[in-house]
Amino acid sequence: MKKIWFIVLAAVLAVNYCKKSVAGQTQQWQNALKDLDEATTQYPALKKILNARASEAKAIYAEAEKISDEKQKAEKIAAAIASLNQDLGVVVEIKTKLAGIDSTIGRITKTKTTTDRANRATAEIKAIRSEQAAIEADFSALKPANSEELNKQARDIVGRIISLSGRADRALKLVKGK
Repeated sequence: MKKIWFIVLAAVLAVNYCKKSVAGQTQQWQNALKDLDEATTQYPALKKILNARASEAKAIYAEAEKISDEKQKAEKIAAAIASLNQDLGVVVEIKTKLAGIDSTIGRITKTKTTTDRANRATAEIKAIRSEQAAIEADFSALKPANSEELNKQARDIVGRIISLSGRADRALKLVKGK
C-alpha cells in the first residue's frame, strides 16, 4: 500500500513540477537575456542577427506582460524564450559544450596515474587545446548573413566540438587506465 501512495505522490509532484509558471518562465527569460548580452559581447559579428531575433522575442514578451491569466502568460513567455533561442540556442550550446571539454580536461589533470599515461595524456591535452582554440577562432570569425546561415555554420562547429569532446573523454579513460 505504501508503494502505491509513493507512486501517486511522485506522479502528482511530477505533474505540478512540470507545469510552467510565470515566475519560472520569467527567470528563464532573464537568464536568456543574460546569455544574449554575453553572446553579443563575445561574438560581435553575430550581434545583428541575435539582436534582430531578440527584438522579435521582446515583442512576444511584451504581449505576455499584458495577459492576466497565469497559464496563458507563462505559455506566452515560453514562446518568447523559444523565439529568442532560435538563434541564441546554438551559441549557448557551443559555449556549454566547450565548457564541458574544459571540465573533462580538469578531471584529466587531477587524476593520479602512471608517468607514461600522464605523458600521453599531456600530449593529448595539448592537441585538444589546440583544436579547441581553432574551433573558438572559427566561431568568432563567423559572419553569417542570416539566421539560417548562423544555425547551419554553428551546427558544423557543434559537430566538431562533439568529436573533440569524445577525444577528451578517451583521454580521461587513458589516464584512468580503462
